[in-house]
Amino acid sequence: MPYEIKPNTGSVFVNEEKRPDREITGKDGRPFIAKDADFKGSALIDGKAYFVDVWDKMSQSGKAYRAIKFTEKKKQPGAGAPHSRQESSATLVKTIDDFNDEIPF
Repeated sequence: MPYEIKPNTGSVFVNEEKRPDREITGKDGRPFIAKDADFKGSALIDGKAYFVDVWDKMSQSGKAYRAIKFTEKKKQPGAGAPHSRQESSATLVKTIDDFNDEIPF
């Protein structure tokens, strides 16, 4: 039986397809450093499915923390896959469906 995310929970896994940091141009025409997430996964919050991206970061004072981004999964009309990221190609897609791991909770 495939793993099903329980309400108001989620899981993330190490992003094994993370690419090296690279300079790209933003929508405003200014360059910035694109960094793929360190961890990727999925969550189910208030009945809506989300992609979860997590980055390991360091504050200006030198304290380690993790930044988290939630992006709602949207159905694509006529698409084969039920969900797709609505983001630039600078972000890799890896959902909970890509894993066969059993999660004990």
